[in-house]
Amino acid sequence: NTVQDIVDEHGGCEYMRPLMEHAGTNLRAGELVWMTDRTPHEALPQDVNMAGHRTFFRVVTSEISHWFALHSTPNPTVPLPKDVVVVNTNKFAT
Repeated sequence: NTVQDIVDEHGGCEYMRPLMEHAGTNLRAGELVWMTDRTPHEALPQDVNMAGHRTFFRVVTSEISHWFALHSTPNPTVPLPKDVVVVNTNKFAT
């Protein structure tokens, strides 16, 4: 289950931005969305003038392609399927 030459080592696909028909949607405070691990998305910098913090959580169900081990807590009772690519690097490191 590899996606060589499609995404970078952290799942990035910036080169595809011009090919997408939709420019994207900025979420509002309190908004919740459903995405798969194959949904193109990005984390934008938070406005420094805005008070508070943002919260992110992910519920992982079946049919995943990559497991970001440094950013996810495994379920000790459910092993990862054998075809899932385990990524052991920090996807936020520059």
